[in-house]
Amino acid sequence: MNKPLVVHTRDAEDDTRAMIREARTVGATGVLHCYTGSHTLAEFAIGAGWYISFSGIVTFKKWTDDDLLRLVPDDRLLVESDSPYLAPVPFRGKRNEPAWVTHTVKKLASVRRTDADGLGTLTASNTQRLFGLAFEPA
Repeated sequence: MNKPLVVHTRDAEDDTRAMIREARTVGATGVLHCYTGSHTLAEFAIGAGWYISFSGIVTFKKWTDDDLLRLVPDDRLLVESDSPYLAPVPFRGKRNEPAWVTHTVKKLASVRRTDADGLGTLTASNTQRLFGLAFEPA
């Protein structure tokens, strides 16, 4: 179908690596969505041309892997709401709303020591490129 794959992997890193390898043989790419996996899998996926997307989980008190947020290169970074799930702090526990993705962007920008507006524009551009979309970022 010539569309990017969207993969949510959890406790299946060997299988995910195998799937990425297989996808690569047919020229498919994609995104590891709502990513909370290892640095090793993220690096493997990035090396295969995949993107890594982070959700509101990165704003939770239990999130401890800011190094992972810095590991992903600018041109492979995405953010997502994962609505209606995983509302970011300060809305944790509520039904998530796409507008709240700004809290995830702010957390990523803080950890990556960059401007949130610029990071939002960057990730919107990455989204356009991956999914072949045409829109003007807000």
